[in-house]
Amino acid sequence: MKINILYTLLLSMLSLTATAKEFGFINTNGTPLLQNVINNDIVNVRIIIGKTYSASLNNYNIITSTNNEVSLKFASDTSIKCNENTSLNIDNYEQNTIHTTYPQETQYTDYSCNVSLLSGEVEVINNGIVNDTNNFYMNTRLACIIFGKGKFVVKSSNNSSTFIVIEGNATVMDTSSRKLYKIKDKDVISFTPRPLLSGKAGEQLRKQSFATTSQLDADDYKVLSTEFNTFQNEQRQYIFVTTDSANKLVKLK
Repeated sequence: MKINILYTLLLSMLSLTATAKEFGFINTNGTPLLQNVINNDIVNVRIIIGKTYSASLNNYNIITSTNNEVSLKFASDTSIKCNENTSLNIDNYEQNTIHTTYPQETQYTDYSCNVSLLSGEVEVINNGIVNDTNNFYMNTRLACIIFGKGKFVVKSSNNSSTFIVIEGNATVMDTSSRKLYKIKDKDVISFTPRPLLSGKAGEQLRKQSFATTSQLDADDYKVLSTEFNTFQNEQRQYIFVTTDSANKLVKLK
């Protein structure tokens, strides 16, 4: 994928005439909170495992506190696990489905999903089709990631943003400088704010975050791989099925 295409994807949302904008929860621990923003009013919504939620016109915020976790899956075949003390926004989700018979597992021609990790830590498994018209990306305070296929960890706070590739590949953009970084298996990239300096040189430095790269060590990779295997098995139990009137999250027997 060319840099200019990636740059466009990261800076703007695709405008699609969509028929599927569904997601659902596949596991929960504790009492996480789901908030729906409707006409600028915040409404608390009950989280029900296996229920289908639509992101058509509304934004959702998922909040976990200490000892809370929740996992969700999108119809585009991307799953996110929110670990404790995490706040995740579903900002925009557009998707075109294709189908010839009913019911059948949801298939699509293209999709665009934009979420924001306001704080905390998430695990992401992206099994969606990746090409120039399909993109699933996540904003943090300092950087944005567009996911390729694979398994990822994203951490965000006021002072740092960290992206870890367990398996697969992705592209990360520094939101200040708009510089792009390609990352792959076992890569770790972290962003922190530049120090406040005076003068023209200081002004230029403030236009970009401080990025550091490293590799997962063998022990960390083993622990994370084991955790993702559990998450992988969990999300495989649920699929989206298209009927003649809706797209529904269904648990396989």
